[in-house]
Amino acid sequence: MDWQFAPSLQLIAIVSGGICVGLALLVAGLPMSSPQPRQFVIDSVRGFKQLKKHRNYLFFQVGITCYEELIWRVFLVSTLMLTLPVWAAICISSVLFWTVHTENRPIGWHSLEFFIFAALLGVAYVVTDSVLFVWIVHLTRNVLILSASFYEEHEASLG
Repeated sequence: MDWQFAPSLQLIAIVSGGICVGLALLVAGLPMSSPQPRQFVIDSVRGFKQLKKHRNYLFFQVGITCYEELIWRVFLVSTLMLTLPVWAAICISSVLFWTVHTENRPIGWHSLEFFIFAALLGVAYVVTDSVLFVWIVHLTRNVLILSASFYEEHEASLG
């Protein structure tokens, strides 16, 4: 295999794997985080048209999710692993990540789902040692949530 072709295949695998895992984690968490999981999926797909109207916010999400992964996984988990067991580093990072996201209040099923998502991102980072992978997982989940939200807002403005 050509040496230049292999890194391209690896990049494609990381990105497509991140998208698939992000989608799978969102769908798996929907029974806990959404009162109508099926409708959420439908709204998310329909909302892709709305993302064009919110292009600036979408670019913001690209940046903020990258920033969050660098802070919470690369810096914090990696630093904590210098003195703590891996599981403790992931737990501490996940609790802090959950804490700063105040949209998870009040504590309930949605809040638990978000904590589990944060912990799984920590595990994925440790297992893959790839910030790109966890960033794509995080970004995919956020974009799908935004897509559903923008669609719901658009429908509410019509009726």
